[in-house]
Amino acid sequence: MKVTGLPIVAVLILIAGHVARASDLDELKIKRKEVFAFTQEPRVVRQGRDFEIEFAVQDYCDATVVVEGPDKKIIRHLAAGVLGQNAPEPFQRGTLKQSLLWDGKNDRQEYVEHVDDCAIRVSLGLKAEFERTLFWEPKKRIGAGLGSGIGTSFNTPAQLLAAAPEGVYVFEGHGVDQLKLFGHDGKYLRTIYPFPSDKLSAVQGLNMVDFPQDDKKLPYKWGCQRSTLLSSGSTAQYGVYIQAQWGTGSELLAVRGSRLALGLTKLNRLSTDGSSGGLNLTGPKISYLANMLNSNRPKNDVLDVGPLVGAFSPDGKYLYLTGYIWRDGVPGRSLCRDAFNCVTKLEYDKDTIPQLFLGSDKQDETGSGDKQLKSPASVACDKQGRVYVADYGNNRIQVASPDGQILKSIPVSHPVKVCVDPVSDEIHVFSWLLQNDSLLKGDANSAIPATYTRLGTVDHPGKTAQCALPLPGYQDRVSRMAKWGGLEYRVEVDFWSNPPTVWIAANSGGTIESFTGGVDNSVGAEAATGGWAEKNVRVYKPADGKLECLHDFGSDVAKSIVRSRPPFFQRQRLYVSPKTGKLYVGEGDPTRWFKAFQQLVEIDPANGQCRLVDLPLSAEDMAFDNDGLMYLRTNTAIARFDPETWREVPFDYGEEFKDFTFSDQKNGPRIDLMSGLPLGAETYVSQWHNGGLSVSPKGYIVVPSIVDKAGFRTWTGKDEKSANAAAPAGGGYEPPLYPGRARFGEVHVYDKHGKRIYQDAVPGIRYMLGIAMDSHDDIYVLTHETRMYNGAPYFNVKTGTLLKLPPCLGKFMTDKPGGVNPPVPLTSTSTPKRPPELMKGDEKFWVDGVKWLFGGVGFAGKGDPVSGGGCSCWNARFALDYFGRSFVPEIDHYSVAVLDSAGNLMMRIGKYGNADDGKPLQPDGGSPVAHSIGGDEVALFHAAYLAVDSDNRLFIADAGNSRILSVKLVYNTNSRTRISDITSKNLEARAPLRTEH
Repeated sequence: MKVTGLPIVAVLILIAGHVARASDLDELKIKRKEVFAFTQEPRVVRQGRDFEIEFAVQDYCDATVVVEGPDKKIIRHLAAGVLGQNAPEPFQRGTLKQSLLWDGKNDRQEYVEHVDDCAIRVSLGLKAEFERTLFWEPKKRIGAGLGSGIGTSFNTPAQLLAAAPEGVYVFEGHGVDQLKLFGHDGKYLRTIYPFPSDKLSAVQGLNMVDFPQDDKKLPYKWGCQRSTLLSSGSTAQYGVYIQAQWGTGSELLAVRGSRLALGLTKLNRLSTDGSSGGLNLTGPKISYLANMLNSNRPKNDVLDVGPLVGAFSPDGKYLYLTGYIWRDGVPGRSLCRDAFNCVTKLEYDKDTIPQLFLGSDKQDETGSGDKQLKSPASVACDKQGRVYVADYGNNRIQVASPDGQILKSIPVSHPVKVCVDPVSDEIHVFSWLLQNDSLLKGDANSAIPATYTRLGTVDHPGKTAQCALPLPGYQDRVSRMAKWGGLEYRVEVDFWSNPPTVWIAANSGGTIESFTGGVDNSVGAEAATGGWAEKNVRVYKPADGKLECLHDFGSDVAKSIVRSRPPFFQRQRLYVSPKTGKLYVGEGDPTRWFKAFQQLVEIDPANGQCRLVDLPLSAEDMAFDNDGLMYLRTNTAIARFDPETWREVPFDYGEEFKDFTFSDQKNGPRIDLMSGLPLGAETYVSQWHNGGLSVSPKGYIVVPSIVDKAGFRTWTGKDEKSANAAAPAGGGYEPPLYPGRARFGEVHVYDKHGKRIYQDAVPGIRYMLGIAMDSHDDIYVLTHETRMYNGAPYFNVKTGTLLKLPPCLGKFMTDKPGGVNPPVPLTSTSTPKRPPELMKGDEKFWVDGVKWLFGGVGFAGKGDPVSGGGCSCWNARFALDYFGRSFVPEIDHYSVAVLDSAGNLMMRIGKYGNADDGKPLQPDGGSPVAHSIGGDEVALFHAAYLAVDSDNRLFIADAGNSRILSVKLVYNTNSRTRISDITSKNLEARAPLRTEH
């Protein structure tokens, strides 16, 4: 066993680019030269079992050397990286001429038996090509999370709908935001937001920033998650991270001509062409502040209450707003549902706040007079500019002139949505139960059917037709289902289809069981339990006195990509099998805190086909070795399986586990393990992400072991050496302590038999966003601390830092150590005599023994006092291939950084774009209107999770566009020869390799 807060002013200065010197930021610059040519063609000398490979290049580009089997699959990853003064081993530094040796072994350090069937390839200039879109369906819901409270109700609001001559616009926000246009036949047409790449310059008022990576000016995203360019809603909030994690950019959607309106706390102005229509994107504040008067709330506690519905005047000049219904589901607070009983009016292209149009803007003031309203739920305009208000609590439709004079009052029971035919002025009304606190007493014992009624025109009102409204999961009496303030459903009439159709969307609704629909074992099982296939848009046409379903978005999703349920916390961890090349997607299933998965989506990148794979237990993370065995980790142990048979592959040094699964999960799959690998955690923390898991080319297992405060060691005052403790039987561990050591958990490394070979391999490290080990046993870890440049953090303090360290020879130190009792602080003598390498909040970190660092990557929500959030269920993962090349998400830069094992930035993959941007090599499975954006054609918006299959493919999960991109990894220049071409009789002969360009 080898036992071995940043001030806001500083952030703004960094953003402006006035602090960081170019020399400090050099690590963010691409190091390779873009010249990919040999000046000496590669030659090979065979010397017994060894092979010497020589070549020379024109300039310091990147080079890759591999040994391929007869099927051209790599059996030995010899070398890859940027040539020059910092060339990674085994390349020679500072020379254009290279010579390296292959010892005849594969990646597992075993001699290759039939070496004459192999080939040696030397390639120059790694290149990315967008191959195809995977696991994308534009009709799929994007929101899954705790929309109205934790532990009681799990709601995600319904999609917003707005019909127009060109089709029906559908908006949904849930941590990320998307606005799409569908045809009248329900087919996807295009994405409006995220903004198309070719319209980005036409969006006025974006927060444009000069990024230090390449000095490009790019839009900087808003909010605690840094996940939206919309400034209108809760996704753009700071400080309220619990709401922002599953927040939305808008709860209203209105369209007229080319003008689109989104809003919640502010108005956002868009155009149907994907620009902002010549106006500033951010308009005026449109919300009211409500005093929360619940007995368990502070008297001065307030809530920002925005409108849920908007309607344009026929000329598009004015916007009417209503539905000021508030709902408060933040944990620890009781739900409060009430309303400002008013309609407001604003001039769309002005920045003046809305003016009262009807009703009262005083909290709780209501009435039944002509200009009084009681829980108004929607508003509409006809072609003459008359304004129609669904006055729910007064059981009527109020019709007003554009100057606010009441023209007519039309009785109708419980109107929630009113629509007016733009040609005939016929009134269409939808009624159902709203669970609003001010109305519950009157409606508590009444059954309110959901109905669709046609009322003639304002000049000749009267019921002309009525039928039942098929709202999924609807309950016609007061219940606990409705927690979103009343508009659990959104309804729209598409007057431009023939005949007019009714579009219905529903929120997730109900308790956790109905929210998840169970695990997606089959489409039928999901639908039968009222799951996500049911909680999606459906399009109906009137026929024989009822509404007949024409298009079912949920059913279409299940048919095309199998899984209807969207990922929790926009998390899609990616894993690729080196044996088969297939991709596996791990999303949070209905396990405790949704941190584990018990079912994977398997995707064949060759054709994009998906299938669901049930796991034998619930796992928080997983990894593959190069034999294709699957390692499943919980927070206490690792189990190993052959995924072809699901037979356990036991560890020699493992332990027996009974009824084994993730954490304290009460349901889901469990298994008796013959010999699992205990992680040494003294306790477990089920709601945390556990830091990662990977298997090196040698088969070494590198894994963090997380403890909570019950397992933190007490400091005895002993020095570091005498405090060191060996691992007791069963895997428990007490680490050596030193001044400045924090404790969140330890990193241990095991061989394929389960024997611990490196103990406490990265001392003092805190939260990890993935960890890996290369063929030389060096450890790569994406930590949540932000990289320091010239004495200040990278301007997005939500980013983390990728580091490379030798096992057990480096250590982390902080000026705020925690996790031990009492902590051992740094002193004037023990504090390193250099600026800190990392920072998070006001905490400084030094890292001894680090080989290199690379900042501005990933996402880490903890400890950020500037934009808020003491925690975040959102995170990121990097990927390490068998060359030791790191693929790291630069989420705010809309790119993926590729570094060699020496820390040289080789290239960047991707740039800003939406789901229609980028022309793939294989169009099937992607946008029908995909267009070229040049370069590698990889368009990204919020890409946080990666997986790589060395020299084959990079996979990128882009939550901002709800798709996974398969990116081919190729080279500008290739040179290859068969070993059999090197005659064994003439051992000194130098055989030229055939060059392919």
